[in-house]
Amino acid sequence: MRRIRKPFPAAGAVALIAAGLLAGSAAMGQQADGQKVELTYKTGIEALKAFTPSKALTGGKPFRLSSGASGTLDVAGTPVNMVVAWHKGMQAFLAGMDQNGDGKVEQEEFVKLSNTLSGTFKVRAGDKTHIVRVADLRISVKNENDNSGITGVSGGYIVAGFYQGLYDGALVRVFDDDLNGSISQDGTDSIMVGRSGAAIPLMTVHQVGNQHCSLEVAADGSSMTITPMKEVALGIVETSFRRGLKVLAIVDDQGKSYDLVTSGKSGIPAGSYKLSYGVLSSGSAFTIIKPTEKCPTYDIQAGKINRLLLGAPLWVSFSASVQQANIRVSPFVRIYGAANEEYCFDFSGGTGRPHVLLLEGNSQLQDIPMSYG
Repeated sequence: MRRIRKPFPAAGAVALIAAGLLAGSAAMGQQADGQKVELTYKTGIEALKAFTPSKALTGGKPFRLSSGASGTLDVAGTPVNMVVAWHKGMQAFLAGMDQNGDGKVEQEEFVKLSNTLSGTFKVRAGDKTHIVRVADLRISVKNENDNSGITGVSGGYIVAGFYQGLYDGALVRVFDDDLNGSISQDGTDSIMVGRSGAAIPLMTVHQVGNQHCSLEVAADGSSMTITPMKEVALGIVETSFRRGLKVLAIVDDQGKSYDLVTSGKSGIPAGSYKLSYGVLSSGSAFTIIKPTEKCPTYDIQAGKINRLLLGAPLWVSFSASVQQANIRVSPFVRIYGAANEEYCFDFSGGTGRPHVLLLEGNSQLQDIPMSYG
């Protein structure tokens, strides 16, 4: 459960904390006038690279083609035809989508799938153009010798786009994270403030720039109204992570949603929060932090330094057996943290391939990836 460390007794420390908190214990709700911000839809590489809760937690929206090798994907509320085929000459799987919106999948609309059976398309759907990426496809065939007769295709996909506007110098971007063609503020869609590269669940209370604000977003993503809050009681939030934390989102049932990377040191409104998701990064490698049913609720108290129970010590859950002096480990290896949060190493809902790391003191002797089988 939560652990709370009291403020330092030294006068300098108290002054430092007070400087980061807004004075007053009035409940949130006293507001200045709101400002309407017009939003414009954008798609492209920046949106494709962005972290969102859906992308991090599930690898995007899951799908299964309805007729074996063909079917439709729902792209921002519009059904788009998709086909998967085996190319004998190239010895590779291809995927095609109706990219020009004419209802057909033509030869020039196919792309060769990567080694991970992923592909990217530029699709016209409705009145917008979208970057659509399908990833980690699972393709079933009748004859495995020549991959003939596709009987089923499933996987996940994302629509890389956001609704963008500017408020008081801060860039605000809203993602239709559940891909239903409408923006909602119940946490199923997401928002990014600034160029952090990571979005958090879109709710009704967020930090925008240096202000804590209430937000009202139009369902069609065309605009949002941002209203600064007055006299918000804040509590500073710390974690055990010292570096590498890209995003750590927490939410409460009162509509508050915050990224502790940007807001933890300056303080967030008091309340009872749950972990939404997080990302740890090191170079090009990423680790996803996922909540589980056993994760606690954190009571963030105003005027105090609140420390979240997250991270080390880590523990591993797996099944193993010994056969002829060989250790056989189940592919389902799971790593958990101090608050029962889970650490995963890919964007497809899996946990990645475990490694055996041999150390002598602080010196690494071997780093051996386990083999499945």
